[in-house]
Amino acid sequence: MTHMSVCTTGKSGKHVLQKGFTMKFTGKKKQRPALSEELQTLAKWRRKNYIGTALFAVAFSVFLNQLFVLGHLTELSPKYTAVASRQFSVPLGLGLFLYGVCSPIVEELIFRGLVQRGLNRLFARIRQGTYLSVLVTALLFAIYHGNLAQAMFAFPMGVLIGLSYVRLLSIYAPIVFHVCANVTTLIAGGVFGFPEGWKGGLNCVLFATICLIILWWQADKEKIRKKLKEKQG
Repeated sequence: MTHMSVCTTGKSGKHVLQKGFTMKFTGKKKQRPALSEELQTLAKWRRKNYIGTALFAVAFSVFLNQLFVLGHLTELSPKYTAVASRQFSVPLGLGLFLYGVCSPIVEELIFRGLVQRGLNRLFARIRQGTYLSVLVTALLFAIYHGNLAQAMFAFPMGVLIGLSYVRLLSIYAPIVFHVCANVTTLIAGGVFGFPEGWKGGLNCVLFATICLIILWWQADKEKIRKKLKEKQG
């Protein structure tokens, strides 16, 4: 009988049901374009920042390597010379695969995927705990390399890699950064080499400027990054 009473509500009841259904349907229809537009904005922002991350990694890698050559910082550690000789002695293709792709992926899964993420939880109650976890992870990353020259190179690189993870909220960001940086080092150092003297200084200034331009190009509204963080949960 209850079923029959719902079906025989008359014109007014039918009108209410139709109105309710129309309002519900219309409400969904209105929300879809807004949600789609928001997701498209986030997708564009993310693509832009992945491209920027890759370009910045290339430019910063050249800048830092050139700075080390000019300052003769690689001579601080005999152990680094042995490591570099071993890496550059293998065929370029094999070196790119081992040291340019495989090694960065494994290291990022460990240092950013496990260590930095774990430290984020540990420092969750500390003000600016996220950035503290970036610094601590970068320090451990530097120590892991086992010699002074590589540690001095790995620490600033580790800080920037960690910040890319914070910014894009995805393990793919540090992997992209690390792969691009290592591949650039292997090709620029092994194939072209880094100039010394005034040419090296000019190279430093050029790539430092490129880094700043890329950072300016990547600048975006903070609210978009927050929305992306909310989407990631």
